[in-house]
Amino acid sequence: MLHSEEYLNDSRLDWYNSDFIELMIRRLNLSSLKVIADVGCGMLHWTRILAPYFSASCTIFGIDREPGWIKRCEPQREVFKNRGFDLQLIESEADAIKLPDASVDLVTCQTLLIHVEDRTRVLKEFYRILRQGGAVLCSEPNNLVKSLVIDSLGADQPMDHLLLRVKFELAYAMGKNIKKEGNSFAVEAIPQEMLRVGFEDIRAYLSDRVELKKRDRMDFSGLHFDESEGVLNYARVGGFSETEIIRLQDEQRDRTQRLRDLLLKESFLETNCAMNYLFVGRKTK
Repeated sequence: MLHSEEYLNDSRLDWYNSDFIELMIRRLNLSSLKVIADVGCGMLHWTRILAPYFSASCTIFGIDREPGWIKRCEPQREVFKNRGFDLQLIESEADAIKLPDASVDLVTCQTLLIHVEDRTRVLKEFYRILRQGGAVLCSEPNNLVKSLVIDSLGADQPMDHLLLRVKFELAYAMGKNIKKEGNSFAVEAIPQEMLRVGFEDIRAYLSDRVELKKRDRMDFSGLHFDESEGVLNYARVGGFSETEIIRLQDEQRDRTQRLRDLLLKESFLETNCAMNYLFVGRKTK
């Protein structure tokens, strides 16, 4: 399996409303840019969202460290060509991008900065390859906020049950940080890191997209807590104890059973809350 393959699927195309993206492109005056680099492009989901608002005949660099993703993106060359774009695919690390200094007008990424070991180093690379007057556009989520969302199944649960889930998500994020595999619990620090690198006119926006997920009556698919050893090991490193893991698993089984009982009688509508930021900065010097 390729890195993050379980997360790189077409659901990413639904993270933003199209009119919101159109507004951001227009507000930030990005539609006329000629050379764009999508760093950590994966399957080009983010580029596919943005491309309709770019000028025709622009060059797009899809950059990823995984040769497998670059290979899978090859068929997209013809798709982009038919839309007037020149898509170039580059296998490269985000902290050592294989592009010359001052060679692009826009550097963009989606859910990359929360996974890299050294965000400052990556942002310095973004700054290096940008031309004067160029922009950086980073789409990054705060994944911790989901643990604070209380739906109808959790509304009557004791506080310690709710806080245990929050602690697990924090421990998982801190474990990844300790192992130097990302920093997903300090997303709001990204603007300060951009400032230190040299970006100016820094702005932050939130997606207005909220997904309402309907689970039909008798639909029991996907009712499970992620108990993979990889996830649990990160939480352990972050300070989540074995006793707490057992408690959380028991509570998740209880929630699953309550949801099953509900679905025997009626459908269930849940809010799939996400806090997706757009961080923007300019290279003015």
